[in-house]
Amino acid sequence: MRNQRRQMIALLFLVSICLLAGCTRRNTTSGDTPQESTTQEKKQETGNTVTGVISNIDTELSQISISDVGNGWIYKIAYNGTTTLKSRYEEPIAVEQLEIGEIVDVVYDSDNMLASSIQISYDAWEYEEVTGLTYNQKENHIWIMGEEYTYNASLVLYDKTQEEAETQEQTTEMTQEATTETTQEDSTEVASADGAEAQGHISLSEISDQDTVTCRGYKGKICSVVVISGHGYVRLSDYSTYIGGMIAIGNVIQPVTENMVLTVPVGNWTLEIDKDGRMGTKDIVVSQNEEQTVNLASLTIIACRRGVMHFVTNPDNCVITIDGVDYDGRTDFILEYGKHKVVVGAVGYKSYNGTINLNSAYINVNVELTPLSEETDSSAETSSTTQQSKSFRSGSTTEQAVQTTEAAASTTEQTVTTEAN
Repeated sequence: MRNQRRQMIALLFLVSICLLAGCTRRNTTSGDTPQESTTQEKKQETGNTVTGVISNIDTELSQISISDVGNGWIYKIAYNGTTTLKSRYEEPIAVEQLEIGEIVDVVYDSDNMLASSIQISYDAWEYEEVTGLTYNQKENHIWIMGEEYTYNASLVLYDKTQEEAETQEQTTEMTQEATTETTQEDSTEVASADGAEAQGHISLSEISDQDTVTCRGYKGKICSVVVISGHGYVRLSDYSTYIGGMIAIGNVIQPVTENMVLTVPVGNWTLEIDKDGRMGTKDIVVSQNEEQTVNLASLTIIACRRGVMHFVTNPDNCVITIDGVDYDGRTDFILEYGKHKVVVGAVGYKSYNGTINLNSAYINVNVELTPLSEETDSSAETSSTTQQSKSFRSGSTTEQAVQTTEAAASTTEQTVTTEAN
């Protein structure tokens, strides 16, 4: 009996050991859970990331809209006092320093769509306040500063001047309205509606090559175009006696044709028109997206022999200085006959400095600048060819002769070679 009791105790002891061993294995298995938890915490610290273009900033809701540079998807991401804001070079910035059209790298929590950090992308590039943008919407191509870029659905197009004008108009209206509680509530609802995000946003067809724009891109893709200064329109009336002459408003120079409307940058300009050696001028003011009609019969005509000086430079987009006045992004000039002091310069190149004699209706001035990096005895060769022109602008599809008495009588050619300073 005692032996049976001892055997029973021994059996119970073995069972207890087995149960304890099983519990130990379960504890070992559950020991993996802290590792998984650490991984999840690390993932939360890292967060989700997106590189995109700022398409809207809502300071009332503390929210920014981001258009993913890869696929154009829109992310609405909140920010608060814990969000780290940095410049391209990781310097602290305020949210007021962010701009629509800026390309940013954002780290955010996908659960509450709150940004932990927003930084202007170091890999983004930009051209600030340039003119001459052209595009092909069928092929999704944009040309700026002589370079070709593609774009996709992420492209953000924004007219900063339009937004500023609308903001001023709204401020004026709000000042004039009665400040009742109902009106204030209605105004608040309108301000926070979706229309606020559309304010200032435009289509590509609304951008002219006369606009001053800031372009930003990511790698080989253009991602945003922000209009800094826009354009207006000038229509001509009583123009019949000037057909065949040339009209110039700022850097816009074209032959006079029937029913023509010129797209001109916003600003104060002197309209100049020249026909058969006689010139008329008129001061005009071009306003944003507005059209005005200029009656050419009201111009004061004076006798003045003038011609066109057209520059072809290498590199492109040089700064051309004529008689002490700088012109950036311009290649055609209507000038009085005679000698003109000309300087052509570009960053990283030796400048051309010389005098060019304009003695015909149209001359081409070809300027080849030498890079500063070259160790040879460099010089800029400048050839000036005087001729009766069948095309006012080199490469233009317009085939209209520029008629002047001297140019029609004879055609001469001359070459001028000048050393770079």
